[in-house]
Amino acid sequence: MRAAIIGTGGIAQVHAPLIRTQPNTKLVAITDKDQTRAKSFASELKAERYYTDAEVMIREMKPDIVHVLIPPKYYAELSIIYGNSFFMFL
Repeated sequence: MRAAIIGTGGIAQVHAPLIRTQPNTKLVAITDKDQTRAKSFASELKAERYYTDAEVMIREMKPDIVHVLIPPKYYAELSIIYGNSFFMFL
């Protein structure tokens, strides 16, 4: 399973190590609007790539599951952009 994370805040620090322990699961991408944070977190977790744009990440990496770990005030924006995709906001 190809997993990705949107957001690099506190809850991402909890989810990311757990994702990496799952059998047959690979962390393929980290996305954050702050490029420095995205790059650093991706490097730390050995993710394949990092992005600053979630839409580009999903289109290019085609993850099977996306952990959306951002403040709730941004959920609506992502829901509108990805209306045809399934997201579970955490």
